[in-house]
Amino acid sequence: MAQQHISIGYFSSQTGLSVRALRLYDEVGLLKPAFVVEHNKYRYYQFEQIELAKQIKTYRENDLPLEQIKHILEQPESTQQTLEQHLERLRERLIQQQTLIGQVERLLTQTR
Repeated sequence: MAQQHISIGYFSSQTGLSVRALRLYDEVGLLKPAFVVEHNKYRYYQFEQIELAKQIKTYRENDLPLEQIKHILEQPESTQQTLEQHLERLRERLIQQQTLIGQVERLLTQTR
């Protein structure tokens, strides 16, 4: 039985990923379409790819870089370690942001 292909627009609406993001994910090898029309490069996906796309979306919503998402998908056994490293980077960024907030607050009090 042949697999049914769905348009990039429909796939986008089902996954919450923009068409632009889907094109990027194809270019970087993160989420390849099931079929590409040769003459116009129009992308088609399969229903089975929706869950993977939603997983990618969740990782992106949590600010995971594309290269790390790709690493997780290629090596699922690395998921925990990769997420722990990402969490540590987020904590470091939070500390940096808190420092900046304190500096701006001090500047504000000096200008009053």
